Amino acid sequence: MPRGERLGPALLLLLFAAALATAIWVTRSRSPDLALELVRMSRPQAADGRGDPARVRFFVRFDEPKATIQIVGRNMVPARTLASGMELRAEELVECVWDGRDDEGEPVEPGRYRLRVLLPSRGRDMVFPRRMRVGEVESVPPAGGCERLGMRE
Repeated sequence: MPRGERLGPALLLLLFAAALATAIWVTRSRSPDLALELVRMSRPQAADGRGDPARVRFFVRFDEPKATIQIVGRNMVPARTLASGMELRAEELVECVWDGRDDEGEPVEPGRYRLRVLLPSRGRDMVFPRRMRVGEVESVPPAGGCERLGMRE
């Protein structure tokens, strides 16, 4: 077998290994620690519009003096800001309540919504991938906001 034919597969294998190592390095350098962990999430209401406000419980791994907590819809458009300038402490549980309404108090469009937590001092903009499905919200009592619950167990 000529030398050039043996070099081709070896070079391809070497390039594949280098690409894999680079992908692993980039992934680890961009997200060394999971910064947001969701503990519990409930829907704002049932599909028929009856029920209770949504409750989202989470914690972050870093202290943040001025976090912003939002519910976002399609294309990351904020539907409701639940807290702005909120102090978060590492490993401390936070529970947010959302009634399925926007910042003006109007019911949001039926669809899927997600939790977004902004940590400006860390340069983090985190959106939890799991979505809440929202139907009609007329009969859900008005509610909204976040509170710190204390250290998680």
